[in-house]
Amino acid sequence: MTTTPKPASPNQRIDVLDILRGIAIFGMIIAHFAGDNVTSKADIVTDKIITLFVYDRFHTIFAILFGAGFAIQFARAKANDEKFVPRYLRRLLALFCFGLIAEIGLGFPILVEYSICGLLLLMVRKWSTKALTITLLISIVSTHLYYAASTTIYLSKHSVEQFKARQKERINIFKQRREQEEMEKTTTNYLTVATIRVKKLLNRYSEPLASLVGLIPYDFVFFLVGFLAMRLKVFEHPLKNRRLILSLMGFGIISWVLTYWVLPSLIPSGLQYSYPNISLIREIFNFTLRWSVFRDTWLSLTYIGAILLLTAYSAAWMNRLKLFGWAGRMALTNYMLQATIVSLLTYNYAFAVLPFPQRYVPLLSILLFVSLVFFSRSWLTRYQYGPLEWIWRSFTYWKWQPMKKKETIQNTEMTL
Repeated sequence: MTTTPKPASPNQRIDVLDILRGIAIFGMIIAHFAGDNVTSKADIVTDKIITLFVYDRFHTIFAILFGAGFAIQFARAKANDEKFVPRYLRRLLALFCFGLIAEIGLGFPILVEYSICGLLLLMVRKWSTKALTITLLISIVSTHLYYAASTTIYLSKHSVEQFKARQKERINIFKQRREQEEMEKTTTNYLTVATIRVKKLLNRYSEPLASLVGLIPYDFVFFLVGFLAMRLKVFEHPLKNRRLILSLMGFGIISWVLTYWVLPSLIPSGLQYSYPNISLIREIFNFTLRWSVFRDTWLSLTYIGAILLLTAYSAAWMNRLKLFGWAGRMALTNYMLQATIVSLLTYNYAFAVLPFPQRYVPLLSILLFVSLVFFSRSWLTRYQYGPLEWIWRSFTYWKWQPMKKKETIQNTEMTL
């Protein structure tokens, strides 16, 4: 017998996940504010710090936490014997709609990709932990396995000269897309910008298989990491999983060091080091090491592990990091808010003041993040959920959810 699906109440939340979401929002603000405006020594130092410690790290954390969030949905539905798939598909559809708004309206594409990766998770949700781990490892190198297979098949039917011509054609397509991006940034007509973004979206998924292969080693891998972490109760019981957490933290640091200081000297990059100038096997091996297995983005595992152990060992740190938790409880709303602000500050159809000189980025990022924290705290003292979270939940459960806190209390009393 199945029960009527109900959303989780706020007191069922895992506090450290909200803290990590808030930290991810803060890191993404820094990355979005940063650019190539480097005119002084202070800018150079700041740019180096952001490059080494910020870029892509916090987007990765955000993706891992989305995977963890979906895992929570799966587990609760199973525990309560609820009909899950229709509700989950509505959740992904709502996320896809938010993603279209973010991508076409603001120029931020990741939520569309997240909704697609959520579908992939739905397909593997019942697999064993061993099967998911193997899937994770294969997914990490999937792009280059796909490239090797497709290249081998193509060369079995065509000549090397035809392969070179196809490569040149793809380089020209890439240049055209870069030109479109430049036009997107320079034009003052918002309608033109929105049209360019729609074309980019359609072009990105014009070859579904290639697009899917492009998503798997990144967003889907990060989703799987979060999904497995929830299944192993890493977020709920970090001390019991201390050895695993420390191992992942170590791997994150090793990958980061290799990416910046070791692999570039061992494995040069550039067209002269691409097939057919070098053997296909060597190219696959080089790219697998440099861009798949060892990535600087794995430093995000070190960040997550440090926060998990810090808050597990000391309740005082949980309180100190509580301000990140306020922002994290409204992660979707705050992501869309900061995307809106960054979009308005970036493009010529609005204010076009970004990128700031790099030396100002940390301070301005802190000011924006603190503003989001105050907004989140003020909102959540009166309401159950953030505004976009409320819309998302209402669409997911196909029923308007109680918004004000007193509405929830009254509904509970009536039920009792």
